[in-house]
Amino acid sequence: MKNNQIFKVGLIIQSFNMNKFEKEIVDNLYSDKNIELIAILEKKKNFNLVNKISFLLKKYSLWRIFEILFFKIIFLAEKKILSIFFNDLKELKNNYFIDKKKFNKIITVDPIYSKKGIFSEYSKNDHNKILNEKLDLAIRGNVNEIFRNNKLKISRLGIISFHHGDNRWNRGGPPGFWETYYNKSETGFVIQLLTSSLDDGKVVFRGEFATKRLYTLNYFNLLRESNYNLINIIKKILLNEVTIINNSDLNKSKIYKSPKISIVLRYLFYKIKLLSNMFLKKYIFRKKQTWTVCYSRNSFDKVDFQNLVEIDNLKDRYFADPFVISKNNKKFIFVEDFSFKNNKGSISVIEIDENDRKKIYEKIIEENFHLAFPFVFFYENNLYMVPETAEANSIRLYKCSVFPHKWEYCYDLISKINCADTIIFKRDNYYYLLTSTSYYNDFSSKLEIYFADNPISNLWKPCKLNPIFFDIKNGRNGGLIYKNNEIFRVAQTYGINDLGDNQYGRKFSINKIMQLNQDKFEEKNILNIKPDFKKNLLGTHHMNSADNFTVFDYCKYE
Repeated sequence: MKNNQIFKVGLIIQSFNMNKFEKEIVDNLYSDKNIELIAILEKKKNFNLVNKISFLLKKYSLWRIFEILFFKIIFLAEKKILSIFFNDLKELKNNYFIDKKKFNKIITVDPIYSKKGIFSEYSKNDHNKILNEKLDLAIRGNVNEIFRNNKLKISRLGIISFHHGDNRWNRGGPPGFWETYYNKSETGFVIQLLTSSLDDGKVVFRGEFATKRLYTLNYFNLLRESNYNLINIIKKILLNEVTIINNSDLNKSKIYKSPKISIVLRYLFYKIKLLSNMFLKKYIFRKKQTWTVCYSRNSFDKVDFQNLVEIDNLKDRYFADPFVISKNNKKFIFVEDFSFKNNKGSISVIEIDENDRKKIYEKIIEENFHLAFPFVFFYENNLYMVPETAEANSIRLYKCSVFPHKWEYCYDLISKINCADTIIFKRDNYYYLLTSTSYYNDFSSKLEIYFADNPISNLWKPCKLNPIFFDIKNGRNGGLIYKNNEIFRVAQTYGINDLGDNQYGRKFSINKIMQLNQDKFEEKNILNIKPDFKKNLLGTHHMNSADNFTVFDYCKYE
């Protein structure tokens, strides 16, 4: 933080053994010179074996205890199996010991627990001990109980906490499970300031990601992608830069709990069925999800979906993400050219004349990392391209030296940014860069805006309202369209396909940009395109148009 003020932040914990994501929070706050980090170490309630059994029986019936254990055993097995293929899942263990030297002070307290151990508060002595530190903000760490009474009043700004779920429909847990069970295309989270009302905190941030097909993968993605947002929100709260989000939908939401055995078995049946179908398609029938580019000689809002012209893919490759420009009475379609053999994309361009004759210039830009989404634009009589270069951790600018097939890398527009599908356009006196960002590699939902005085600047500044979207319906670009001096942004989204899988690029929307400046963004939905214009389509996720010539793509099994 640039502010010179020193803030005191308390972290409420029961152990210095934490998971990777809790460790990230401690490390980040410790590295901030404006923050003094104080540990509020709670003593755990001591139980011998007899007391533990007695406690559980008071809280649950024998059958309910069995159901909870069954759930934990099944998904421990799921994690073990998936860890063979996804090494990152090992990070779910609570085996990261935090160096106590990272805390300016450690305060030990002995909470008062309710009879069933669900709620906890502090004695007057412990409460005063914490108040003497004059904390600006407290963070709920690795504690499980629900806070009440004086425990909620230990800092000036309150206690901030995650709820790993969208509390507009799900105020319970386990985090990430019910979304996979109900085949919801999105999995949400909220960051809230705790209040005395159960599951009704003051929401200061809400976001969502595309749901992964299995619970363990979804849970892990939810933790790691949402965690970085908590760090940012902590700093914004300290600087008084957040507003409370309307929580009026909570009366419609349900408190979900650990699932019954019948639900776990149903989950296993449908997920095994899904994985079996996917295995058969990929390894037995040798089918691949393949994108195809097509075009229509109409404006984007008058496309005849029954009379499209398809562009044949090359052997063991496919074209996707088309952008088109007009030159010399011809159309030039710049595409992602993905190679199954190399498992990465390059950029190619397809020349089309007035009689639909085609000429392909292959791999006009190729790097040792994946390239896609070849957004092209003119500036001062030069043609530039900003393709997706997420694997290079930057937004790279290329310039055309010999049209249309020779291009040169210029420099990074923005370095050290993990993002995908960038578009740039002028609005009033500024150029705006819209891109989908991610802390790791989930680009499904988070859209940010940067601005500069020209489109090839390397001094782009972030807008204060970032992220402008954090949802899978609007958070990822799928193209850009101009018509009659109006600008339309294409937004792609996930959706459940016929197999029951959450399909990347399932459909897209076209949205007219109504307002845009450094402090405000507003767009209006005018059209939604679903993959129903041909048989057996899995998705469609991109559109671009120039001079009543519209290009887009679709996906199916080949």
